[in-house]
Amino acid sequence: MSFQAPLVGQERAVQFLRSAIANDKVGHAYLFSGPVGIGKLALAINFSRWLNCQYEVAADACGCESCRKITSGVHSDIKLIGEDRSVRSIKKADVMELRSWLILRPLEAKKKVAIVDVAERFTEEAANAFLKSLEEPPANVVLILLVHDTGRMLGTILSRTIEVVLRPVSSETIVAKLGPDKGPDEVLYVARRARGSVGAAQELLRVGAFEEKNAIISKAMMSGWACVFTPGAKKDVYKDVLDVAQGFFRDCILVMAGDTSLCYNQDRVCDIRHVVDWVPRSDLYKMIEVIDEALCGIEKNYNQRLSATRVAMIAEKIDARLMSVEQER
Repeated sequence: MSFQAPLVGQERAVQFLRSAIANDKVGHAYLFSGPVGIGKLALAINFSRWLNCQYEVAADACGCESCRKITSGVHSDIKLIGEDRSVRSIKKADVMELRSWLILRPLEAKKKVAIVDVAERFTEEAANAFLKSLEEPPANVVLILLVHDTGRMLGTILSRTIEVVLRPVSSETIVAKLGPDKGPDEVLYVARRARGSVGAAQELLRVGAFEEKNAIISKAMMSGWACVFTPGAKKDVYKDVLDVAQGFFRDCILVMAGDTSLCYNQDRVCDIRHVVDWVPRSDLYKMIEVIDEALCGIEKNYNQRLSATRVAMIAEKIDARLMSVEQER
């Protein structure tokens, strides 16, 4: 597996880790926390390179053999656990295999590095087994846990690791990173919808999220918002619809306040103004509230059919208001 993921806008975290190496104060266990796509894996790979670079804390473009092997994913002393994110849990057997690998002396590295991706997937047994490695760390080993939600980790693991928090990146920084290949409205939309994650923005571009959201909004404006919230839709499809609707109705509040500069949907301002002109403020706020609840429910595996039905009920009120305006015309 080759590691070419971008690391953008995390200068504070980079400086902290580089300083630890330069001052010979590298800890035996780190926890990199932050939202999906923020660059945790990219930072872990870079940290592995800096720890083992033949030219000492090399620049990102270092061409030494160690750095090239780590970047290419073929270094014998760098191990990634949980790279298949479709697997729902990291089991005790995975941790025991890792512990057997950790006790072996490095073959070519200054420090062996074990990276656990999405570490909150540890089962209880796996977490307790991993805790022993934290309590009795082998020499010349650095452990790195990558975590989206620290609230799902054992407190005993958190207390034995050095947390490095990766902060959301500004939309302007993401826009600059994405470059001029796409239209400005599309780039700005995915940058803002990504909520500070360069990786998420790149994925939204890859899957055509801009075209998808315009198809959803066009359908909603023509046939009604209630029709886009399908109770039986697949979870990912339902979440995408909620994300699009959340951005649209959030933009309605911004336009109502007289500020279009922060709107996600710069290309749909006319549609947004139409909704704002005819739908009461209270209905718009209620729509945002039920959408937020529905998105939260997805994360907690709540009943999707009930969630979609509730959102559709509020959407029907908005649709009825817009339809009455059309009939009056």
